[in-house]
Order: sequence, then structure tokens, then C-alpha cells
Amino acid sequence: MKNLSVFFVFIFSINSFAQTNASLYDNSSVIKLKSYTTEIAAAIDSFNVINMSCRHQSTDTELIVKSDFIEWLNSQGIVFDILVEDLKLKIENENVHMNALKYQKDGEAWYNTYRTYEEVQIKIEEIAQSSSIATIINLGNSFENRDIKGLKFSSGGSDKPAVFFNGCQHAREWITVMASTYLADQLAQNYQNDTFSQTLLDLVDVYIVPIVNPDGYVYTHTTDRYWRKNRQLNGSSCVGTDLNRNWDADWNGGESTSTSTCSDVYVGSFPFSATEASVLKTYMESIPNLLGHLDIHSYSALVLGPWGYSN
Repeated sequence: MKNLSVFFVFIFSINSFAQTNASLYDNSSVIKLKSYTTEIAAAIDSFNVINMSCRHQSTDTELIVKSDFIEWLNSQGIVFDILVEDLKLKIENENVHMNALKYQKDGEAWYNTYRTYEEVQIKIEEIAQSSSIATIINLGNSFENRDIKGLKFSSGGSDKPAVFFNGCQHAREWITVMASTYLADQLAQNYQNDTFSQTLLDLVDVYIVPIVNPDGYVYTHTTDRYWRKNRQLNGSSCVGTDLNRNWDADWNGGESTSTSTCSDVYVGSFPFSATEASVLKTYMESIPNLLGHLDIHSYSALVLGPWGYSN
């Protein structure tokens, strides 16, 4: 995969909560640290803290914390901002909001709330049925045997350059699912009348896969809103591998990675040991003349190009 031009787009909103089990976040808040020291790092490891950023050793770090960690920060005189005081209440309120919009599915209204894995699969089918240039692709199955599906857009021809878009390597990044599905929907709708879409698809084939981590995505809807990894057994009491850390480029390079099976940034036992990462790699390598890959994430506001570990 090292010949591809790979870009990562990160979009994040602290309001992106979900319809899930809010009780896990009882007595929890979201805070932003103004500094990061070795002492703070040790405390984060010792308390039940979820780091929202994959690059943990940075200033302006946003954390999901319990009250005991806030008490420790105050006792040490460490400055922080509270972004969400009652995370459980926030999730419950968002659940109500999502339930109110769940059945509004006509046209653009489908994008007014976050959708489940099953709803996205139905939308993929609808997009394919509505467009002569769209066909469903099935990359393979997840660890828990869910389909990893997407769409190929092509106006015909052979050996055209191809570009590949995917969302949701990280399960909790719901907006990436909606953004990539919306992109597919717009390509399908606009091709007949939009000159740009016609010119684009006359030049390249476009592949779009909204959910490459379906097991993790389902888990965030049913159990833990802030689950990040896949749901693959990893030989310990903990579960899951960070799909975005499981690729072979600088695998286990040390920055924003961990060999701890319980870590949110666990790299896996070897490159592509995670089922979904391997399925994605295998399918992408089967695409003739694949020249570009856009991997959509949702944290910070960054556009990252290859290779992030090197100057």
C-alpha cells in the first residue's frame, strides 16, 4: 500500500454523542488540559481516563474523566477547562434527540441524525438502485461476521485511475459514516445533471466504504459510545485492535501507539492482524490502478498527508 497517496481528514465536534448506554458515563465529564507533564501522564494511566486524542502527549488534551481525577487535578493546582460537566446527561439528551429524528428518512432528512449499521446498509442498497453508475461492493466480513460493504461509481471504461474513500476505522467517529455516505449519495444524485460529477467520473472510478469497522460501530450504538477499536479477541481480558494502527507503514513505530492489549491505540500482534484491516488491504490491492486513498476520521481539524511518522 506504500505507493498510494494517503490523506487523513479529521472532523470533530464535542456534541457528537449517540444513542447508546449512557450509564457507563455516570459521574463523568469531558475536560481539556492546558498542560501535559510526565506527572499528569502517570496520573492519566492510574485513573479511569479515556483520552479523546490518539496523540496523548500533547497540550489541549481532551479527556473523559471521573470525579476522582478532577479532584486530583484540583489538589495539584493543575489548570483545566470543563467542556461537558455531566456526560451521562449529555448522552441521554442526545438519545432523545436521535429517537425524535429516527423515522425522518426522506431525502436530506436522512442525514439529520446518526444512523445505525443496519440503516447504512439499507441506504447503500438504495443508492445503488437509484443510480446507473453505482454498484455495491462487498469487501468481506468483519471479525463478528458483518458485511463490510460500499459502493463503486464508474461511468465505464477500463483501467481508469481509481480513488478510495472510507470512514469509521475508529468506531466512535460516527460523523465519518454520515459524511462518506453523503458523498456517495451526492455522486449518485448529481451525475446526470452536474458537469463536475460527470467530468470526475469520466476521469476516475470512485470507491466509497462508509463503515470499515462494523463490529465496533455497532458496539458504540448498543453498549459503549466511546469505544474506538474493533471487537476482535486479542489474547487478553481486553478486546480489540486499533485498525488505524494495524497497517504496515511504520507499524508499532512508537508514536501514538501501544503494545498493551487494553490500550485504545493497541497496534495488534502484527501488521494486518486485525480482520477488518486485512480485508480492507486485500480489497484495495485488488483495485486496478488505485492511485489515491482518503481515510476519513473525526478528531481535531486536520488534513494529513503521507507519511506522518517521517519528515
